[in-house]
Amino acid sequence: LALARPLHRESGPRLQASLEQATDDATQVRAVEALAFIAPAEMQQLLVHLVETGSTAALRTQACLGLRGSDDSDAIDAMVHAALNDTSSEMRAAAAEGLGLAGRRCPIVVLEKMLRRELEPSVRVAAATGLGQSGLLDAVDVLLPLMKNPAETEDVRESAAQALGLFPGPDVMFALVDG
Repeated sequence: LALARPLHRESGPRLQASLEQATDDATQVRAVEALAFIAPAEMQQLLVHLVETGSTAALRTQACLGLRGSDDSDAIDAMVHAALNDTSSEMRAAAAEGLGLAGRRCPIVVLEKMLRRELEPSVRVAAATGLGQSGLLDAVDVLLPLMKNPAETEDVRESAAQALGLFPGPDVMFALVDG
């Protein structure tokens, strides 16, 4: 492990240079994936920049996946903007899950807004999942009606139920059994 740290520090700039020189999408996406894996803290601003300005949905999505769980305000702001405005449903879904993994910094109102206005089922599932991953009890008030809504798709209701299962406590468990 001690040998791996210097290797990671040396690899980051090389991967960043590869990313900047790459002309094909697949190479850029792989470089971003590697950057997020080996040096997430050092590369966070680059990942934020790519979420905001990446030339393809695949590149923006991979950068967003690299920011999952970050509680940095710039990263959260970039994910909020992507969740609400990106044209790619994959990107909006990745942003929703990433926001959920921000824990106490998760902007529940953004995920709730996504559930109100989003039509794409995969993004709605990701928003429900993000609410559960947040661990914030306020999310329960959004997830319970979502789980019980017969107008929702089965996938969304199931995702809401699974998200509720992440919360401890008898009230949530009773609602799941009753629901």
